[in-house]
Amino acid sequence: MRLFSRHLPERLHKRTIVVLVSVILAVAILAAAVLLAARAYVVPENTTTFTIAQDNTGRYISGLGVNLLRLPTANLIHNGAFDQPLVQTQFIVNGGSENKFSVTTSESIGNLPLTDDFFKDADINIFRSGNEGMQKLHSAKITSYEVGRLLNQTAVDLPGSLADIRWFDFAESDAIVERVVAAGSDGTLLSLGKSDEIEIIKSGHDDDFTSIAYGHDGFLAVDNGGRFYVSDDGLDFTELNLRGTGPLLDVAYRSDPGGDSGFYLVVGKSGQLYLGRGREFEQLRLGFSESLNALVVPEDGIMYALGDKGYALYSHNGIDWLQDQSLAVENDWMSGDAADDVMFFAGSNGLMAIKRGDEDFEILNPTLLTSVLGIGDDLQLLPDNSPDIVWPGFREVSLFSSEHIVMISDFGNAYQSLNQAYSWERVNSTDSSAAAMNRMERLPSGRVFIAKQDGSIDWASFSSVFTFAPAFSSTTVLAGDYVTV
Repeated sequence: MRLFSRHLPERLHKRTIVVLVSVILAVAILAAAVLLAARAYVVPENTTTFTIAQDNTGRYISGLGVNLLRLPTANLIHNGAFDQPLVQTQFIVNGGSENKFSVTTSESIGNLPLTDDFFKDADINIFRSGNEGMQKLHSAKITSYEVGRLLNQTAVDLPGSLADIRWFDFAESDAIVERVVAAGSDGTLLSLGKSDEIEIIKSGHDDDFTSIAYGHDGFLAVDNGGRFYVSDDGLDFTELNLRGTGPLLDVAYRSDPGGDSGFYLVVGKSGQLYLGRGREFEQLRLGFSESLNALVVPEDGIMYALGDKGYALYSHNGIDWLQDQSLAVENDWMSGDAADDVMFFAGSNGLMAIKRGDEDFEILNPTLLTSVLGIGDDLQLLPDNSPDIVWPGFREVSLFSSEHIVMISDFGNAYQSLNQAYSWERVNSTDSSAAAMNRMERLPSGRVFIAKQDGSIDWASFSSVFTFAPAFSSTTVLAGDYVTV
């Protein structure tokens, strides 16, 4: 630098020094201004220290790294949504009245718990969007919370070519928007997409599809011929090079919330039980030949495989299975379901059992059904007119909440309990073939599909109803209103 400066005129040398100093000073001032502005933005003006209870450690806490109070004045912060110290969830309302509103699962932006009165005594605020932004309308307290109500039941418009097809199971993708696949008779699958799009898929075999499930690896369907079919998109199904030793009757998927290591389970006649992922399945040797009719696979906890002659197998991992001796009875277990901490199984000759929370299974007396069965298709006296009753068998069970249980009998009649099986009522009092059901299933999106014995399919929205007090005095809750709980 010294050598280079010898060749510069003295005036130019001084000017260079002045320019360099000026540039450095300007950069320093600019950097200091940026740092001060950033510090004022990111350092909270009001910081609150809080302690998490020991039993809540290990749970996720999420938040926004911005000053919410500086959002536009129409936001929920300025209008009182977070006056209370805790906002647990929020919902978009489907409709309502002066003191009630309903929320459908498919439209909900918050989770809908499956336990009645879960939100009882919770404080709520109701908001409505208008020309002046989001405005708070009302504050109240929840007085009751009812789960499992069906709204807007609608018939699916099926092609005439499917008139003779019967439907036995439904599965829905949580990755492909609104893709539902129905398993039907005569090797038929029905793929239902958005905007009433319908695709008919044929297996090339006459055997009925008996069950279908969706998991991390896509859809898996099985049929009475012991065949396995897989699909990534619910439109193109491939038959696997694998054949069961007899009819396959049920399939379920056990997800892995922390990764992609979930697995499929398949059960069938002659004690068949398969475990697999992707396109690889292994038959587990159980050492007995009784038919396994149904799988009950909750999101976590113990899984069950239900079978003939009182066989009820349970497993923690899907590999090792043991018989539950408390469920060993003479009749056949045919169906089951679980919701929250409740499991309910049903079978032949009025067989029923329930597990509530940490309690043991309780075998229920079929006389609980006497008042709703009457003398008719479902209740018959033996030929010798003895007082012994031939109770109906229940081939389908659906739990719409921890309180709401629905059973479908061999004759297609549906019975429900709204209080964990302590009492029962008939769902539909008509005996027409149009009312006789094969299947009623609640899918993850909240839609409920109902397959009837005449081949028709209905669907409805699964909803929850909130009752609150005090009620509105001059208006009602409208569809599209926001509620914070």
